[in-house]
Amino acid sequence: MSPRSTTPGHDTRKDMTMATTPTPALTRTVTRRLPGVERDRAGHWRWCGSHTWDGYGRLRFRVRADGRPKVREMVAHRAAWLVLVGPIPEGHVLRSTCGVRDCVRPEHHEPRPHDWSPYDDPAEVGAVVDATGDGGKAA
Repeated sequence: MSPRSTTPGHDTRKDMTMATTPTPALTRTVTRRLPGVERDRAGHWRWCGSHTWDGYGRLRFRVRADGRPKVREMVAHRAAWLVLVGPIPEGHVLRSTCGVRDCVRPEHHEPRPHDWSPYDDPAEVGAVVDATGDGGKAA
């Protein structure tokens, strides 16, 4: 956890913008880059640009701060959500429902509270416990 973080699990890396509403620069960049995503047969929109070290799509865009151009960075699924869906509720993060880290399709994400755990939802406990996909039949 970084020193600036106040919430456990909250990603506050130095260059990652945690915007809650889209800026004009972000909107321009996302609308220019989205037609280039790879749409696969399973319905995922796979990010074709650069990625973070842990596999999430990364988007860089320029903004003017204090009269000077500055490069900002944001995870691609968050940028796509902000532009295509709207603001992310305060105190929430986007959770992937498809499990594909570089998928930026808004329908494959949902806002959840920062302190949410899959064990809070009984319908999701089986999906977390049985991550092998073999129904618990591993020998």
